[in-house]
Amino acid sequence: MNNRTITINGKEYPCFRTLAANFDFKDATGKEVTHLDQEAITELVVYMWATIRAACARTGVDFPYPTARDLAYHLDESDIEQWSKIISGDSPAATSKSKKK
Repeated sequence: MNNRTITINGKEYPCFRTLAANFDFKDATGKEVTHLDQEAITELVVYMWATIRAACARTGVDFPYPTARDLAYHLDESDIEQWSKIISGDSPAATSKSKKK
């Protein structure tokens, strides 16, 4: 799971998609993840928060950011780009392709 971690404020957190992240995103935005606006930075931060929060819950790692806004205080655009690359590689199709190589 080392390649599926992200560093925020000097601490590493697990970073991968879970079903729980979809619930957290919907609870926070009222929208399904399938309707996430890739151009809306706030929606991306909410989904980033939801995926990291849920991955931490699954793996038993303490996540000290109770809201997406709390997390956002510690982010810049490069963090969002890093998260996007990690999450993009997390899809079942990407995982299957990497195993075939």
